[in-house]
Amino acid sequence: MASSVCKLLTLDLRNTLLRVRVSVGHQYTRVATQMGFQFYQESALTKAFSDQYRLMDKEHPNFGQQGGSMTAKDWWKLLIKKTFIHAYRGYENVDLEPVAEKLYNEFGTSNCWELYPEVMDVIPKLKDMGLKVYALSNNDTRCRSVLQDFDILKYFDDIILSSEVKTYKPHPEIFKLVLERAGVKSSESVHVGDSLENDYQAAKEFGLSAYLLDRPGKYSDDIPEGLKQQHILKDLTPLLDILK
Repeated sequence: MASSVCKLLTLDLRNTLLRVRVSVGHQYTRVATQMGFQFYQESALTKAFSDQYRLMDKEHPNFGQQGGSMTAKDWWKLLIKKTFIHAYRGYENVDLEPVAEKLYNEFGTSNCWELYPEVMDVIPKLKDMGLKVYALSNNDTRCRSVLQDFDILKYFDDIILSSEVKTYKPHPEIFKLVLERAGVKSSESVHVGDSLENDYQAAKEFGLSAYLLDRPGKYSDDIPEGLKQQHILKDLTPLLDILK
């Protein structure tokens, strides 16, 4: 897509621009240990987090914002507590509120995150190409402070977070909203993210051009039907040529 056609680039955040530093289990262990708890298997916490996240997302979608069942902060704190309880026996009656509060705040800083290597080079160059650059993420308000910590918030024209707009990918409403805010047509927009369903397929169905960021190489040998090989990226660098 030539720059004369592309006016808007929307980017997913987690596992697209940044990732949890080391692992969720590592970060949970680090913070809990600072507060006097003792844990020995980071992998158990990582697995419990993944399992409980899926359950929480099913029971209370979009961080509790669909139906207003709870605040996003309360959603995350409940998930943190469930993670510890399901990773280690005997924590059902332990007061985990201080740990949950500390971890919630810690994940709103760069302490728990790291940018992918090419991001600091590519994002400013994409912005210099005259594109509107939006973040479009199923996430909560802490993303802004994390991006600010990494000094890349300034390169985004807007940040669309599912917890704030009360809708989430892959639902078409969130793509409709971002196009309205940017004042562009779907045919003038490109979306990039790491999820086949939430990013690539959802964007394409709403009329945007889309690229799937496959950093782990999951689709190197087995490309699903409907996904074009030329639309698979290993990192963000090729966008500089694709969108020029």
